[in-house]
Amino acid sequence: MSFFRQRRGPWGLSLFFPLVAGAAALVLGGVVMALWNAILPEAVHAGRLSYWQGVGLLALCRVLFGSFGPGRGGRPGGAGWQRHHEGREKWQRMSEEERHQFRQQWQARARAWGRPPQGPPPTA
Repeated sequence: MSFFRQRRGPWGLSLFFPLVAGAAALVLGGVVMALWNAILPEAVHAGRLSYWQGVGLLALCRVLFGSFGPGRGGRPGGAGWQRHHEGREKWQRMSEEERHQFRQQWQARARAWGRPPQGPPPTA
């Protein structure tokens, strides 16, 4: 932890994290290349990848499928974060009886998970 405390200048952490992220991307590009070349040429007769093609494929996946970070709504202000925050506030406003009823409903849903529905759907 002392490393981070020493680097608290105007350029300390602002240079450290992008360098680490860039190095991680380069290493992961090599991993993508190695996995591709080990599996796909024989399995589906795909061509072999070069190192830079592996890095590019990693970047393309990042663009198409989203972040490698905390997941959807991980940042404050995002839609997923906002729904989570609203749900927490709603839970805190519930009485003990309402919480108990809510838990029972979710346990009933969990027991029925994977089974075909029986009877009319529950009303909200």
